[in-house]
Formats: sequence, C-alpha cells, structure tokens
Amino acid sequence: MVCVRLNPVKGIGEVSSVRMSEQDAIALTRALLRFETVNPPGRERDCARHAGALLERWGYRVEYHEYAEARTSVIARAGGSPSKAPLCLTGHLDVVPLGSNAWTRDPFAGETQGDRLYGRGSSDMKAGVAAML
Repeated sequence: MVCVRLNPVKGIGEVSSVRMSEQDAIALTRALLRFETVNPPGRERDCARHAGALLERWGYRVEYHEYAEARTSVIARAGGSPSKAPLCLTGHLDVVPLGSNAWTRDPFAGETQGDRLYGRGSSDMKAGVAAML
C-alpha cells in the first residue's frame, strides 16, 4: 500500500511543485507494472521501495511498514501546518492472480501498443498509484 499524506498550506510548497509529464507518468506506471506483486503472496517490498525512493527524491518524509514477510507499505508525508486537516491518498501495489487464460503479452513487462498500456495492475491499481505520485 502507498499512503501519501499532504497537509494543506498557503501557496505552493516545495513538495507540491513536483510536476510530471505524460511520458514520465507512463514510464512510472510501466516501472510499477514490472514488479511481480501477485497476491497471494504479495511481495510488494521492492515496488514499495521504488515508490518510496521517488517520494523521498521529491521531498517527502518516507516510512516503510512491513506487516508480513515482504508485504511492505510506504507512508509519505509532506510538510505543512499541523493545525490543518491532512489529505491522505491511498492505493495498493498488489495485484490479483493471472488467472487461467493465456496472456497474449507478458503481464509484467508494461508493454505499450498505440495508446494502450498492458500489464497486470495497469487498471487496478498501479496506474492509479502512479497518478497519485
């Protein structure tokens, strides 16, 4: 799970000034898709560490919580005023099993064709996590 907590402040803070191009957002989604995080068993540690490293680079304070073997959550906090209500964005990094139908593409390659992006988690919910980041 990824939880990004923002405290609203006046103006634009250092953290909130991060802007990503469409191509950067697609590249981030593809990177997240390449982590095999099928649940069970999950094994989100490496994927969570990847997301956390980006958040740290962008100025967030990052914590990792491992509630089971390799089942890692990342919590990122931005600065702000403790007197203001926080905003918490959450998403998960694990994906459902591949199922019994044969895949026509590698489910963990993050392949693109035209305006489509293929991979397990591309619609639930790694693309959503990339959009939040």
